[in-house]
Amino acid sequence: MARDTQRSKLYDAERASGLEHVSHPRRGHWEPMTVPECQALAQKALRSAYVRRRHPSAERVARRSTFEYGRSGGRANQFTGEVRLGLWARQPLVVLHEVAHLLTPSSEPAHGWKFAATFLDLVRAGMGVEAHDKLKASFTKHKVRFRAPQKRAPLSPERKAALTAQLAAARQAKAAASPPPKETP
Repeated sequence: MARDTQRSKLYDAERASGLEHVSHPRRGHWEPMTVPECQALAQKALRSAYVRRRHPSAERVARRSTFEYGRSGGRANQFTGEVRLGLWARQPLVVLHEVAHLLTPSSEPAHGWKFAATFLDLVRAGMGVEAHDKLKASFTKHKVRFRAPQKRAPLSPERKAALTAQLAAARQAKAAASPPPKETP
């Protein structure tokens, strides 16, 4: 299993986004969602054309995921498809966070760049483009990676030799420009 190096940055970005404890559309104020409402939100996000196009396993996850009442926060079991949600966790952002765990391959870090990208896609489908943009801006501010790392082409022997020569010349120029060391009596 890969190290989960950006977990705390991702949680900080979630809190800073201002999307926690978002008012429920029908109630007008924050109140925990019911488990059926959480499941409906997850199904809406997973079955959206946008998410299905970007995540081929979304339909399978939508069919096999189950939501249950739990204690404390949220917990998703990728192998059984079960999501347990405590009272505090029954809010849209946390529900979609847990669903993103179901969609992310288990070989990847739990909160790595693939998870963050999946989470952003689910937020867009489940909460709207404005919420997606807020979360993405918060990810950027908190340096949460949500894009694939850029692949660098290996250096050719000629390019490596040229860079080595350039570095040697720069070091010689720096040595020539610096004043000689002071002699001590």
